[in-house]
Amino acid sequence: MSTRLKPRKAVHEFLVELQLELDAYTPNIIICGESPCESLSKHTLSCNVCPVETRNECMYHLRRRIRQRLSEEGCLATILDEDEGIDYASMDEKLILRKADVDLVVVVPTSEGSISELSSFAEDDEIRPKLRVLVPWEYHPFYGASESYVTSVYEELLAEYGHVYPFEVDDGVHPDPLDVVSTLVSVYKRRRLLELDRGGHNNS
Repeated sequence: MSTRLKPRKAVHEFLVELQLELDAYTPNIIICGESPCESLSKHTLSCNVCPVETRNECMYHLRRRIRQRLSEEGCLATILDEDEGIDYASMDEKLILRKADVDLVVVVPTSEGSISELSSFAEDDEIRPKLRVLVPWEYHPFYGASESYVTSVYEELLAEYGHVYPFEVDDGVHPDPLDVVSTLVSVYKRRRLLELDRGGHNNS
């Protein structure tokens, strides 16, 4: 019996070690999307004061919830806003996102500005592999019938990387966006550990 228990104990120890590695690995994630409302920008109103219905429909508030969820799960999550010292958004944002320290770029393209951002990011060879796009399900190519330019961007990203995910914020049929990003980051951590492990073995 002891010979059967030894492998189980070893596997348990490996799992504990793996969990420690996962907990220690901290992805750097930048969240892009719709800008805050004018009241929030001018500090005349906070999100906590908004009615629950309005807050739940606010895509900027969704970005804040995503940041909080990712932070709770051991990520360094940042919301990228133009009013944070970014002088030339069309260039400065890409210069930031191209940095090797940035692991993932989560984009929620629900406004004209955020859709333009995504289109620009998708054309950059350094940024494109980092993109994880969350699309309201009714605009996702698998559900909608739109032939717009942005739909073709979604389709291109889907064909190349597959990282375009439908979501729904009101407990409907489609997944909650917080659960989507949580799953993505959990998988990403493991993929990165596999890559690092392979690199370590190759160098030995």
